[in-house]
Amino acid sequence: CRDLQGRRLRHVNDEIKLRKWREMQRRKQQGLPAGEEEMWKTPSGLYNWHLMVPNWASDSLSKKGTRKMQRQMERELQRFQTEEEKAASLKREKERLYQQSVTDYVRQTAEAAEAIAVQDAIQQGLAASKKRKAVKVQVDEEERKHELVTLSGDFVVDETTVAGWQLQSKSEFGTMALVLDKAPDTDSTIYFEVQIVTGGLAQIGWADLTDFCPDTDSGDGVGDLGSSFAFDGSRCKKFSNGKEEDYGESWKEGDVIGCMYNIKTKVISFSVNGNELGDAFTTDMVRPLVPALSCNGGEILELHVHPDQMKFRPSKCIPAFDLLNADAMIATLLKEVDKEATAAVPENHATATVAKTAQATEAKSPPKKKRPEPEPVEPINLEDYTSQEQLEELGMDRLKGALMAIGGVKCGGSLQERAARLWLLKGLKRADYPTKVRVKNFKV
Repeated sequence: CRDLQGRRLRHVNDEIKLRKWREMQRRKQQGLPAGEEEMWKTPSGLYNWHLMVPNWASDSLSKKGTRKMQRQMERELQRFQTEEEKAASLKREKERLYQQSVTDYVRQTAEAAEAIAVQDAIQQGLAASKKRKAVKVQVDEEERKHELVTLSGDFVVDETTVAGWQLQSKSEFGTMALVLDKAPDTDSTIYFEVQIVTGGLAQIGWADLTDFCPDTDSGDGVGDLGSSFAFDGSRCKKFSNGKEEDYGESWKEGDVIGCMYNIKTKVISFSVNGNELGDAFTTDMVRPLVPALSCNGGEILELHVHPDQMKFRPSKCIPAFDLLNADAMIATLLKEVDKEATAAVPENHATATVAKTAQATEAKSPPKKKRPEPEPVEPINLEDYTSQEQLEELGMDRLKGALMAIGGVKCGGSLQERAARLWLLKGLKRADYPTKVRVKNFKV
């Protein structure tokens, strides 16, 4: 049978049924009553027939037949509702099992992290770090290892600048920290400064080294993990425990970032060129925090911890240098002695004495250390190699340099992992690089 437009009636009936089904799904998505009864209710009273029937056909239906069809529609509706309830229950159970697996994984990871001897790692970093110099003050004491440690990635540290430590990251997202040896007073505020030399992406702030485990391969640094708090002026964001929020103002090359941590109130705040940005975090940390920073490869920062290096230290804050193992008062006492000696000697004689002392000091002092040359970063033509094993013969350093030359891909891992990562990129366009080899802030 066909309608006046030539369409088969069963096709018209199927269109009406599909339209009702779509309307029911739309109402479910909007949280409205689905109206399943309307789905199965038909004008004709016939099961699954949504068109009218001729009078001669409707008259031929007995009351018994009509009731039979109604019961059949009720059973079909009940079966449909039962199937939907089962599907919803199965979906809820899958979500519960997934959340349980995530919770178990996080708990096991936390237990494993607590089992790591973090103090041993800090001591190794202290033993491997360079010797620290007193700034602008000649202190006749034995040089010792400074407390600047690399937590992830590779850094070049230049101590020859009078302004402070100049740090340059050689990894995609390296992290360094300054270990404070002395416990601060409970009502004090610790302060340090970082000067932005290159103006790129960096996350500067504080961290608890007993729980903080950054990873340059995954791009996790200060603020991306728990027990760490950071400010990034290149994006005007603040970061803590992997969460980010809008904060502060943008920085540029030459700006000085002040970092403050109030021990009593547990409040962390920042400033740009002395302009305070307001409270950024209120922590619940029990253990003391230490200065920490992370930055992209090639970025250069200057860390200022001595009061003579700082430009915008508030009077209420104590410099981080006072909490290092060195006796910070030695420098102050020597400066006072110099002032008294200068005042007691005639001006010309004092000038000549200072000049002679400076010449003698320069003659005795060893030559300044040069900044270590970075590893060569040169690309590799992968078309010249036919297997991963051939790439492994180049060695770890050469493979790392090739990965760094590509940019935006992970550079760490063992010899086999670096070779496999490089071999995986052969013949691929940059936009097609797999997600597992990309680093944070990957750009096509």
